Amino acid sequence: MKKILMGSIILSMLFVGCSSLDGNKIVKENSISWKSAGEIPAPKGYEKQLGLAAPLFGTIDSYVVVGGGANFPHGTVLEGGPKVYYKDIFLMKETNEKLEVVKHSELPFETAHGSSYTTPEGIYYVGGNLSTGISNKVLLISLKENKKELEINDMGEIPFTLTNGTIVVKDKNIFMLPGKENGKDSKNFYRYNTVTKKTEKLTSFPGEVRSQSVSQILKVNGKEKMFVFSGMSNVTHTDGWAFDFEKNSWTKVADIVINKEKITLAGGTSVKLNSSEMMVIGGVNKEYFDNAVKQLGTLKGDELSKFKQDYFGAEPNDYKFNKVMAIYNAETNSWRTAGDIPFQAPAGAAVVKVGNKIFSINGEIKAGVRSERIYKGEIE
Repeated sequence: MKKILMGSIILSMLFVGCSSLDGNKIVKENSISWKSAGEIPAPKGYEKQLGLAAPLFGTIDSYVVVGGGANFPHGTVLEGGPKVYYKDIFLMKETNEKLEVVKHSELPFETAHGSSYTTPEGIYYVGGNLSTGISNKVLLISLKENKKELEINDMGEIPFTLTNGTIVVKDKNIFMLPGKENGKDSKNFYRYNTVTKKTEKLTSFPGEVRSQSVSQILKVNGKEKMFVFSGMSNVTHTDGWAFDFEKNSWTKVADIVINKEKITLAGGTSVKLNSSEMMVIGGVNKEYFDNAVKQLGTLKGDELSKFKQDYFGAEPNDYKFNKVMAIYNAETNSWRTAGDIPFQAPAGAAVVKVGNKIFSINGEIKAGVRSERIYKGEIE
C-alpha cells in the first residue's frame, strides 16, 4: 500500500490525456518535422509562465485550447514549494508559424489532472484536482456565436470525484476509466450520458489498477472500440486493452513494443491520427520511475533524504522521459515508431492535432519542473 501511495504522489506531478481529431494520413517513420512554435503566456497575476502540466486541452475547429494546469512557482519540490493550480484558459490559433493567443479568459475554477476529450461539439473535461479539493464536474468547452470567445458549459456531475483518469466520448456518452475515484485507485468503468445526466457502471477494467493511461476510439474491422494502454500505480504498465461498446466487454490487445522492447507510455498524451491509428508522445521511463517509487517507499532516514536530493535534483535528461513517437494500429494490433521528438520529452503535456500538424504544449520535463515551450510537428 505504501508503494502505491508513493507512486500516486509522483504521478500527481504528471498527467495523461488524449486528443481526438480524425484524419486519414498514414504517418511513416521520420515523416514529422518539428520546430518551435512559441510559448504559453503568463497566467493572470504572474509576470512569467513557468510551464503547465496536466492542463485541460483540445481543439475546436482550427483553434487550439489549453486551460488550467499546475506548476510550482513558489519553490521547488525539495524546497517544499506548493503546487499551484490555474483557471486561465487560452484560445489559440496558428499565425506566422506560431500558436498565438486569440482570447485569454478564465475557467470557473482552478484545475489540473482532469480528463479531456475533443468532439465536434467541443472539448469535454471531467473531474480534476482543484485548489479546494477534487472535482466531479463535467464541462463542455465550446465557441460562442462570435467564434472568437470560449463558452464554458456545465454538463452535470458524476457521482464520484475523478483525477488522472482517461475518457472517450461516443454518441452523447462519456466512457470513463477513473484512475483515482474518490481519491482511491479504481478499476471501475463508467458511462455518463450527457443528455440524461445519468452514470452507469459497466464491466470493470480487467487490468491492474492504474492512473494516467492513454486511450482513443479506433476502428478495427469497421467496428469502433475504446483502446486503453499503459498507466502507472506502484509500477508503470506496458499492456493494452480494448473495450467493445456493443458487448460491454474487454479483450487483451498488444503490449507496447517498440524496436523489440517493451516500453511504458504512462504520463504520455495520445492523438488520433486516423480511424484506426493513434500516436503517443512523451511519458516516463519505466526503469527510472519504478525504481523511484520503490526507493521512496522503502528507504528511511538519511538514505531517504539523500535519494530525494538525487532524484528531485537530477537533470531532465537523467529522467529519460520517452522521446519515441509511438503509433498503434488497431487493424494490425501492432506498434511502430514515427521516430524521436527532437525536444525535451514531456510528461503531462497537451498534445493536439490540427490538420496535418501536431502541437506539443508544455508538460513536465523532470519531477516538479515544466517547460513553457510549444512545439509544432508537421506531417509530410
